[in-house]
Amino acid sequence: MDFAAFSTNYQNLIVDRVLMGGTGTAADPRVFQTINTDRARIHGFEVKGAMDWGRMDWAGGARFSTPFSYGQARGSNRDTGAPLNSVEPAQLALGLQLDTAPWTLRFDVRHHAAKNASDIDSSASVKAPARQFTIPAATTLDVALQWRLRKDMRLNLAVRNLTDRKYWLWSDVQGLAANATTNDAYTQPGRSGFVSLVVDF
Repeated sequence: MDFAAFSTNYQNLIVDRVLMGGTGTAADPRVFQTINTDRARIHGFEVKGAMDWGRMDWAGGARFSTPFSYGQARGSNRDTGAPLNSVEPAQLALGLQLDTAPWTLRFDVRHHAAKNASDIDSSASVKAPARQFTIPAATTLDVALQWRLRKDMRLNLAVRNLTDRKYWLWSDVQGLAANATTNDAYTQPGRSGFVSLVVDF
């Protein structure tokens, strides 16, 4: 298991996508700019690792392991007290992996925490009286199978977002107003499948 904690004070921190003006219409487009924040602070922690449960006779000798990770951070403009919009919400990942000689099966649950209004400086992303679009928490499930056909050939099958959850990533929606009619266009893909064949030469 690895654990890291950090707390950093910045001078002239470069912040992307700060709204400088505009209402978002064709006649008055929004103008974003990268600016320097005189004083800022970002702090948080991350923990990650894996638990190896060993081989299970009842599962044909498959080895079970549980990889996991969790991280969260907070950021603020120390001059104004406003939060830094560039900081992502907390994320949790928890997996279950089964390994045998010919194949590996893995399940991954990912939880994306909500980005609440209290964590957002709306004045830096949308023009008043509009408010920045917030994103709800979401949990997704991915399933992946790797079948080792030969020593030099692997077939990979995966289903992402198995439960077809509708969700957004914070990095995709900065600058969107809560009352915009196009916010659904920024959702992540629903249930989707992937197939690949890897051959080593």
